[in-house]
Amino acid sequence: MIVYGDNEAYPSVNITNGCTNNCVFCNLQKQVKKYKEKSWFYLEKEPSFEEVWNEVQKIDFSKVKEFWIAGAGEPTLRLDDIVLPLLRKLEVRTSMITNGHANMIYPDRNVAKELKQAGLHDIEISLNAENPEKYVKLCRPRLNYSPEEIYLKIVEFACDCKNNGIYTRLTLVTCISPELVDGKFMPDVDEFEKITEELEITTKKRVFA
Repeated sequence: MIVYGDNEAYPSVNITNGCTNNCVFCNLQKQVKKYKEKSWFYLEKEPSFEEVWNEVQKIDFSKVKEFWIAGAGEPTLRLDDIVLPLLRKLEVRTSMITNGHANMIYPDRNVAKELKQAGLHDIEISLNAENPEKYVKLCRPRLNYSPEEIYLKIVEFACDCKNNGIYTRLTLVTCISPELVDGKFMPDVDEFEKITEELEITTKKRVFA
């Protein structure tokens, strides 16, 4: 499913299954594993920009308050062929959910600036932990960087977004089943909020795992 959402004022677009994380709490991974079949969230194939745009054009934008680029995977993996062109075409407030790996996927680019120039208004970045050790246990990144480098690069990207005028939130999942991860790796909300306060970035708690 490319376009989804129960509230027609806040439609979302799903543009890739690909991701640079393999989070223990990922709904897509859990559903595929549990039911041994693809969830409704799973894309049968990676869509082209034309396929995405054709679905987006079916939305009644007179009812839309905010349009979300989110979905099953990491949208910045489709930065050049879908995200940036889509942002340039949309004429409504747009938000994106990301794992924050953009500065590692595109180390020679200022992705935050490109997103702002293309028209992104808000961004939610999934930091999910208050330190690198917990982050790699929860999110299991597939990147050729150390845990410390990954964590700092996500924080760096969040600051880049804020400094480029994108309203930025750092998110964490607050309800993770103890069956999925050892209790000592559960995120500490208070410590997480200390970090976001120092960065002067808003915290958003997500409960879906």
